[in-house]
Amino acid sequence: MPDNTPISVMTIGGVDPSGGAGIAVDLKTFMAFDTFGTCAVAALTAQNTTEVRSIVPTERRFLQSQIECVLDDISVVAAKTGMLFSSENIACVADIFEQRENSETEIKLIVDPVTASSTKKILVDENAKIAYLNLLFKVAYLITPNIAEAEFFTGIEVNDIDSMKVSSKALHEMTGSKILVTGGHLTGNSMSDVYFDGTEFEIFESERIPTLNNHGTGCTLSAAITALVGSGQDIVSAIRTSKEYVSRALVRSSSWEIGKGHGPLNHRGAIIINGK
Repeated sequence: MPDNTPISVMTIGGVDPSGGAGIAVDLKTFMAFDTFGTCAVAALTAQNTTEVRSIVPTERRFLQSQIECVLDDISVVAAKTGMLFSSENIACVADIFEQRENSETEIKLIVDPVTASSTKKILVDENAKIAYLNLLFKVAYLITPNIAEAEFFTGIEVNDIDSMKVSSKALHEMTGSKILVTGGHLTGNSMSDVYFDGTEFEIFESERIPTLNNHGTGCTLSAAITALVGSGQDIVSAIRTSKEYVSRALVRSSSWEIGKGHGPLNHRGAIIINGK
């Protein structure tokens, strides 16, 4: 019989009980790209489409146990992080993936450095910035900050493509990792993301979709990239296909009325198998 075993990937992040962001949408996205999703919970939240009411981070030793338990059994080839919240958990993930770097069990790690919610709730503790810069970013295959996060980590004001380039280059020089600064929060009729690999820039543009159902777009984008990179696609193609997937998910959720605030994307309606 043919081997139909899917590629296994992992998400490490927070739980959104409203289903619009975090681990829930990462797993939906992994399935859309025909990969098998595993997960480790770094934080629990009480949130909905309008607010984040409270956050309870996972204790570091238990987060480590979750991740190592999965990796000891399942051949995960790519992983992503979302909201880790505490500096202890950021350091925990960095330690685990540093041990696997340049080994037969190396896992390509995409870091979505979630620092605040779309409703401006701070989602990191006071020492998280240092932990990201000194530890986790340095073992990342790709880092995917939005413009606010790029400003947070570099101190550079980001308000257009030129400043996105400057911040992506600065963040690469600080970490040695590939950088994708996402520009969905900029104004205008188009959305531009800037990728820098340490040598060249690549600009990815897409049409802005007029909808309030945009909760979890960053999670969805980084999860799609993780699935595609894990499946063997080169990083530039993975980013391009992932942006297309996010655009489809936004369009197909535009008529939804779920919640009273920023609603979820329609991941199922945007399904893509093997990048098609």
